[in-house]
Parts: sequence; C-alpha cells; structure tokens
Amino acid sequence: MRADTAAAYAVIPGGDPLMPAKLRVAEIRSRVVLRQRLLDRLQEGTRGPLTLISAPAGSGKTVLAGSWVSAGGAPGRVTWITLESGDNHPAVFWTYVLEGLARSGVLLPSVEPPTRTATTGRSLLTRLSASLSDQAEPTVLVLDNVEVLGPELVADIDFLLRHSTPQLRLVAISRTDPPLPLHRYRLGGWLTEVRLDELAFTVPEAQALLAEHGARLGPDSVELLVRRTEGWAAGLRLAAMSLQDRDRHEGDEIVRRFDGGRHDVAEYFLAEVFDAQPVRVREFLLRTSVADRLPPELADELSGRDDSARLLHDLAQANAFVLPADDGGFRYHSLFRDVLRTQLVGRPADEVVRLHRRAARWLAADGQIAAAAAHAGEAGEWAHAATLVVEGLAIGGVLTGTDERLAEVFAGVSDVDGPHGAVLLAALALATGDRDRSAAHLAQARQATARGHPDADSRAVRMAIAAVEVLSADVATAADVAAGFDEVVAEPGSHHRRTWWPPSGPAPERPSCGRASSTRRRTCCSSPRGRRTRRGSVGYGPVSSANWRCSTRHRAGCVAPASSRSPRPGSRTASGCPARSGRPRSTRPWPGSTSTGTTCPPHGGTRGPSRTRTIR
Repeated sequence: MRADTAAAYAVIPGGDPLMPAKLRVAEIRSRVVLRQRLLDRLQEGTRGPLTLISAPAGSGKTVLAGSWVSAGGAPGRVTWITLESGDNHPAVFWTYVLEGLARSGVLLPSVEPPTRTATTGRSLLTRLSASLSDQAEPTVLVLDNVEVLGPELVADIDFLLRHSTPQLRLVAISRTDPPLPLHRYRLGGWLTEVRLDELAFTVPEAQALLAEHGARLGPDSVELLVRRTEGWAAGLRLAAMSLQDRDRHEGDEIVRRFDGGRHDVAEYFLAEVFDAQPVRVREFLLRTSVADRLPPELADELSGRDDSARLLHDLAQANAFVLPADDGGFRYHSLFRDVLRTQLVGRPADEVVRLHRRAARWLAADGQIAAAAAHAGEAGEWAHAATLVVEGLAIGGVLTGTDERLAEVFAGVSDVDGPHGAVLLAALALATGDRDRSAAHLAQARQATARGHPDADSRAVRMAIAAVEVLSADVATAADVAAGFDEVVAEPGSHHRRTWWPPSGPAPERPSCGRASSTRRRTCCSSPRGRRTRRGSVGYGPVSSANWRCSTRHRAGCVAPASSRSPRPGSRTASGCPARSGRPRSTRPWPGSTSTGTTCPPHGGTRGPSRTRTIR
C-alpha cells in the first residue's frame, strides 16, 4: 500500500478523521461453530459479482462472513466496511471505500478523494471502476449493514459493480434486501443469496454450538430447542448461555420452558424489531399475533385494516420475522409470536377475548374447524368450540386419530356443557383408549338429548353419538349398534342447522348452493375451497374434499352409482363423486352393511351392483 494514497483518504471531507474500527473484519468474540456448508456457499458465491446475505437480526450474518474471511476463503484482497447510519452520505461512504481498498493493498493512482458535495460525481465512479478492472486479482468488498444506505448510494454501487466485473466481488450483508436490481442479477446468474432458511442451525450444528458452551443436553432436548427457536442463531446462543454449568436434568427443564416469554429473548426482539416499527404497525403485530397462520383476510379481520396483504408482504421483505406460510399466507417466527402474545397479555382481557372470537368466526366460515375451535377455547367458550367440531363433522378425525390438532385443543378439558361437548369428549376419550370415561361422557350426551336440550334436534349430534357407539360396541352388540348408525345416517329430511357462532354474535354470511340438483352440488364441490382436503369422516375411512363440503354446507353427499358402466376418467358421476380410474378400492362395508360391494375411494360410499348408498 502506498502511504500517500492511504493518507489522502484518511480524513472525511469536512475534517473528521476516519474510524479505523469500521475498516476491520468483524471481531468474533463469542464461541463460534464453523459451518462448512455455509462457508462453501460464500466460496461459491464470490466467484460471481454479488453475494447477498439477507436475514433478520441475530441470524448470524456478520458472524458467518467474518468467519469466512478469517478462514482465508476469499478469492482475493478483502476490504471490509461496517456501515452506520451516518455513512449514508456519498462523500463519507466513498471515502471509507477508498481508504479500505488502499489499506487492503489495492492501488488506485487515478482516483481522487471525493469532495464535500451532496452527490458523487460520475467521474469518481468511472475512474474507480477502471482501476478495479485493471487489478491482477479479484477485489472482495464486504459491506456490513447495507440497510442503512439510501437508494442513490445503492444505485452508485450498482454502477460500480456492473462496470468492474469480473474483478470486483461484492458481499452485501443486510437485514433487508437493498434496492439493487436483484431480479436482473438473479436472471443473469450473477447473484448468490444466503437467507434465513440457510442460516438456521441444523440439529448437529446446534449440538456443536451447545457443546462449545459446555451445555449438556440429550438428543431429544436439542431437537426440541432447535424446533422452538427455528434454528435462529441468537435464540440458540441465549439458550446456550443459560445452560452453562447445568446438569442434564436442569438443562432439559430449561429447554422445555424456553420460549419468547423469557426476559432475555423478549428484550432482544423488542429492542431490535418491535420498537423499531411505527405505532400503527406495532398495533397490527399485537392484534394479529393471536393467530398461528395469517391469511391476509384474517389479518384484516383482526386488525381492522384493509391493507394487511401489503403490510405483511412489506414486513416479510424487511426480514421483520414475518415469514411466508405454506398455505400462501404468512406467519410470525414462533419466538417473535410468543413475545407479541406476552405483550398482548397486558391489554384488557375483554379485548383479547374479542380478538379470539373474531379469529374463531373467520376460521369457522373458512372451514378451518380445528383452528376455529382453538380460538373459541382461548376465548373461554368451550361449548361453542365443541359445537363447531360436531356440527362441522370434524369428529370423524377425532375417532380415526387423523386430527391430532383437535386432541391438542381439548387436552385438559374435562367437562363441557351440552350434548356437543359431551359427545366430543366421549370421542376424544375413546380415541385414547379410555373406554370408561368415553362411556360416561356418552351417557351424558344421551341424557342431554333425552331431556330435550336445545341442541337435541341436531342431526350432527345424533350422528356423532351413533358413530361413537359403533366404535365402542363389543362383538355381541356390534351389528345392532351399526344398524342404528345406518338409520341415523339415512334419515330423510331437511338439513340440520349449522352453528357458526353463538346467538349473541352476528353470524357471517355463508353461500348456499342447495340440494335441488347434482349440477348445483358439483358447482359447490368443485370450487377452489371445496377442493381442500379434509380428513376423517363420521363413518369409516376418509372423506374427500368434495363430499366434505357438500355434507358440511347442505348435507348432500356422494350417491354411489349402481350402474356397472364405468364413468369417463376425470369426469364426475351423476352424484358428484369424482371418477378415479385405476384407484384401488376398499372392500370394507359400512357399519351394518352386508354388502360385498366396493367402496368409493374418495367418499367411502358403497359402490357396485349389490348396493347403492346415499348420504344425505
């Protein structure tokens, strides 16, 4: 490095000296686990012009880049600059860049230091690009905290990068995506991205980190901790610090109770993420935190806004621990959600109850029975939660053990008023093998219907009681009980009432497609919502999404054809049952049936010349 060149850049325009600490590679003081898979990603990325490490606070971005530089993985001279908010000025920023390049041995004889002006002259960028392109080996420029730079400076960086390839390699570390034309870099194969999902610790990596801190945990506890933190580096490090000098039993107990309610975890999230948001966004985060999954429409319902989709997208882009969900909506990082819910506890209790009621109402209208029941329970309205499950025909998932969420929702609930609650508790007890408790709850359900309870005329309750009786019957009485189940299922008449919310609250509008013709049923069942899979049935076997929607909305199910003529593959039969060519069929008959015919695989209805079965 030439002394005169370094001295030329050693003062910021205006007379203030440069701070040398900002030009040093980030010092890693705590115990670090070198993760080779990520080091290899940076090694591969710096073969091209741009490597972007973008993730929320505490994800290990700077630690990763610093470890990579210290390990000697860079393909050329490294210039590291740690940026701060005051560096968002062209003269200040480019002075630090030139000084950093000079200190790393990059000769720039034709580049003059910037002057104290509001913008950077194109001449400086042109001369710098030409000088970097003439270097014998690549120059790696690492910019940490790029999120502090404004669009104008980022546009200058884009110009420099495009005109200095292939000798300039930029590593940008940021909590948010910088306003670079990433789509263009991505399409041209110039961009390598390392994001939160890759930065998350795997179980073996977490085990190595805990071992570095002297923590002693069993394999199951390590897996639980990774699941609780979602592999978030700061969360794992906070946990590791609290596990030091603890025996295995104490460590396992700490992990079991580790969540966003811990003071150290909450303090980090509040300082780094929550407090940095505007007041209206903080209110949005608190009100929507009651939901595990956040479709934008549900967020609108909870927050009272009409722009939740845009806001959630912006928060996700800002790496504010708002993550895309599998169903197309969003969700909060589990620890961040815990922190928000802890903050929500300080609000008046009736406000929190209203939020859960809103969530239950919206989810029930959307057909998400288990989630709706969970929110009704959180509102303290367990009878309504049970009503949602039974009237929504979701009790089949309880009996068959395919709906574990409902078992979790009602875990610890020992008594619920009304026949809906009694039959649901009977089904839950039967699913766990507790026949005595199931029989007691079933007797309560029968008594409630016999005494003329207001819900005694509910056909769904009688179907649920009959289904529990079938599955709990012994060999001697099985045939009679199954025949009784058949009678309930085959009852003619109008649809039974569907309860969406207690009479005290307004019920959301529900579309009704009627039962007059199979054409209307096909329209309902072939809707996008109707195609969503629902598991479990009141009888045996799975119910398809089409039959589920029909039986849920207007109790019109599959009419299995008696004709031996095979339907056209991909078509629907006259009953609305999707024709599935070549699918293996079960030979198990319905309860009480002596038919040897086959069952329609999607719906479970009997199919074949020996018997035709209609579920109304």
